[in-house]
Amino acid sequence: MITETGCWIWLGAVRRGTLGRGGGYGVLGILGLRKNQYAHRYAYELLKGPIPDGKQVDHLCRVRCCVNPAHLEVVTQRENILRGDGFSARFARQELCKRGHALTGENLDARVLALGGRECRKCQRVRREESLPRVRALERDRYDALKRHQKYLDMKARGTIKPMRHEA
Repeated sequence: MITETGCWIWLGAVRRGTLGRGGGYGVLGILGLRKNQYAHRYAYELLKGPIPDGKQVDHLCRVRCCVNPAHLEVVTQRENILRGDGFSARFARQELCKRGHALTGENLDARVLALGGRECRKCQRVRREESLPRVRALERDRYDALKRHQKYLDMKARGTIKPMRHEA
């Protein structure tokens, strides 16, 4: 079936599953092969040539069951993911942080970038300032608890603590 946009819709079997888990792609069984093959990959190889190792076939039309070779392009996995609409692609295309700061150039932290994230320096500063009183309170509570415990151990060592009823 050919749509108005030129997609050749695969009318055979379609892989089950959610869209985020590989569902919606046309599949076909080929004699002599033990497992199914994706219809769009088969159409590409049949009409355009082999797909290089380590490459994927991307649907330019974003229709998973389309087998029109004009709508298919061989790309890297990274490029295929970034062209999509998943979390990674939306995150990579984001130009402003949640507070409206630019996510470019000197405003990005190189250490966060190296780990695959993007956080602007201004937001890092704000986050640290907001969490500092909470961290100091936790440290103070921990210090006080340690002092109380040390005092208890000292009193116990000197024998100045009366045993509790269940200890007697």
